[in-house]
Amino acid sequence: MSTHVICPDCGARNALGALWCGQCYHPLGETTEPPAVAGPVDTGTVNDPQMQLDLPLPDKPRVGRGSWTCGVCGRVNPLAESTCSTCGSTIFDAFKEAPPEPRDPGKALIRGLVAPGLGHVFARQPLLGMSVGALTLIGIALGIVLMVHRVMLAGLALALMGGGVWVAGALDAYRWARNEPDEVLLRPRVLTVIMAVMFIVLVAAAVSARRGQ
Repeated sequence: MSTHVICPDCGARNALGALWCGQCYHPLGETTEPPAVAGPVDTGTVNDPQMQLDLPLPDKPRVGRGSWTCGVCGRVNPLAESTCSTCGSTIFDAFKEAPPEPRDPGKALIRGLVAPGLGHVFARQPLLGMSVGALTLIGIALGIVLMVHRVMLAGLALALMGGGVWVAGALDAYRWARNEPDEVLLRPRVLTVIMAVMFIVLVAAAVSARRGQ
């Protein structure tokens, strides 16, 4: 039978029979004393109600007005102490969220090959995915337009750069899913340089077309 009562206001543990919470002074109401147990008394039993734990314990610490309950061992600690005096767990560690589930690198690669940038989104890199997708589409689209207008060299260069970004992006999505950021090729600076090169090729093609007229 439980030898303590939980305060409904702050969650502190109090001895059974207490009329007021020892932490927040919230009235606990009338409680009955536990029945006497016949037989010898075990002097080795810990009589501190806070040291007697009843499972299940809370997943996260309960924070009251003047105390917090450890989510690991159930010990009630004052808010002035951030570390549990029983098990050493901190109130901050108890509130940390679980790490995200790992992504399948093979699925990230396939998605990156199906649509540029889609693999990055799957690998939780949406901003890079948008950049890769936009740069791929711009390069391929401008390359096709130039080749249609018989600006073959510049159009082929832009189309190849767009396709290269597509393939490299799919491989980067594979690396992001494997949690290998140091092996990633298309970083923001690299994407900026590729965009600048595309712009230079486009300007050079426009100047060449005007001279040809």
